[in-house]
Amino acid sequence: HWNHRVLPHWQDHINKQYPQVGKQFDPLKKDIGSTYYPEIGLYSSSDEKTIRSHFLMMQRAGINTVSVSWWGVKQTDGGGKNVNSI
Repeated sequence: HWNHRVLPHWQDHINKQYPQVGKQFDPLKKDIGSTYYPEIGLYSSSDEKTIRSHFLMMQRAGINTVSVSWWGVKQTDGGGKNVNSI
């Protein structure tokens, strides 16, 4: 998901150093909040095809351990989307 807000630091004096805190990124303008742009283009991390593709790439690269986050059965991601189906 590339259309997220810049999350604030828990200390206000740190937030004051970064004017982009709270800014909403706009992927349509190629503003994704990253120095690096994905070689495969923008994608949704809640898309099953994308996840399968990423795991296949990791397998081909010899990666054998992956850590993922999960919101829980009745929870939603930060955008309000329930991703339990994937």
